[in-house]
This record gives sequence, structure tokens and C-alpha cells, in this order.
Amino acid sequence: MAKTGRVVVTHGQAFEVREYNVPDPAPGSILLRQELGGICGTDLHNWQKGIETPTLMGHENVGIIEALGAGVKTDYLGNPIQEGDRLVFHPRNGSMAYGFRGPDEPFSGGFADYIYLNDPQSCYIKSVKPAKVGVLAEPFTVGVHAVMRAGVQLGDTVIVQ
Repeated sequence: MAKTGRVVVTHGQAFEVREYNVPDPAPGSILLRQELGGICGTDLHNWQKGIETPTLMGHENVGIIEALGAGVKTDYLGNPIQEGDRLVFHPRNGSMAYGFRGPDEPFSGGFADYIYLNDPQSCYIKSVKPAKVGVLAEPFTVGVHAVMRAGVQLGDTVIVQ
């Protein structure tokens, strides 16, 4: 691809913009061009405490498919995808999820020009909604998950703190 992209690296409470070569996607991977990114409460809380090691934060994102690796033909739901389609995605869980890795894996966080989706446990879905709606997919699913875990039923009264 012979192009570069910017990545925000956070260490302590400092932000540094670095430039890296944009990789061609390996088989089974997707390269997204960033459209919008949100700032999660987790990003904020980690930054307030001070990030101990250089980290690429950001995991509330929506982007346009720039390139598909060999074998990538459909989204998580089986819908066909191609270059130019908009994707929303939810990173896998755990400390090595997107938005929590180091700069040795450029474009693994959402505060960047590009996002490299190379984890088979990630859930990515084609979206026809505007980017300003798609960027809310990850935070919305957090709320839905909380309701499901709590066993809230239609008609229940709940308190949100």
C-alpha cells in the first residue's frame, strides 16, 4: 500500500502522534479507514490514572473498508462485504482487545487514521446507518449487555446510577 497513517500513542497522561506504514491486510484481516471514534469511559479512567506503558487506546469506532484480506467475504452476520462498505465492530474482550495494545501493533487502537482488524474473535457488522449512528454501536451494546445480565424485564423499574 505504500502509504502512512497517524496513530495516537498514550503514555502516562501524554499523547503523542506517531506515523506508521499502513499494512496490507493479511488473509482473514480487514483494514478500515477511520470515520469516527468515541472516547469510552474506560479510555478516560485509564488516562486519568496514567497509562503505565505506551498504549493505543480507542475502541468505539466506525470506518470504511479500505482493503480486505484474502478470504474475507462476509460480516459476522453473513452479509456480503466489500471495499467501501461501512463497518461497526466490537473488539474481543480481554486486555489484548483493540484499544488496549501497544505501539508494536500499529492501528490496533481506534485513535488512528486506520484500524487493522486482525482478530478472529472480533465482531464486525456492515452498517448502512450514518457514521454518527454507527459510532454508538459499541457503547449501546454495553448497555444492552447490562440489562441482559441484570435480568430486567419489560415493565420493571430500575435505577441507573
